[in-house]
Amino acid sequence: MNPNSRCLPVMLLTVQWGEVILHNFQAAIEKGNVELVLEVIKEIQAAGERMSSNKTKAFVVKLCDIQPFTAVQLGSIFSRNSRKLQSKFLRPMVESGDLILTIPDIPHHYMQAYKIKSSLE
Repeated sequence: MNPNSRCLPVMLLTVQWGEVILHNFQAAIEKGNVELVLEVIKEIQAAGERMSSNKTKAFVVKLCDIQPFTAVQLGSIFSRNSRKLQSKFLRPMVESGDLILTIPDIPHHYMQAYKIKSSLE
């Protein structure tokens, strides 16, 4: 594989991820948050594949502040395995209070998503 084959232009990659958002992130469309989510995705792209743990956590917080995301959705945004993302970042961030579960009574629910605690909660 050509090492440069993964370096797609930002616009093309954004369009591809935009299609993922349109397909997988119905809540973003309903709430009118697609532009905000795309903006964060562009920032993630600019940061590159090998970003630090702190940067990854910051982007997770930024995304989950816009709306709740499942581990699968976050995995597709970060181009990472959702289970590894969950074990390395999401669960520890829930334990530390950085994120909260949308279904706290059933932590392993198949529709479980992560969000930021709002000031109204």
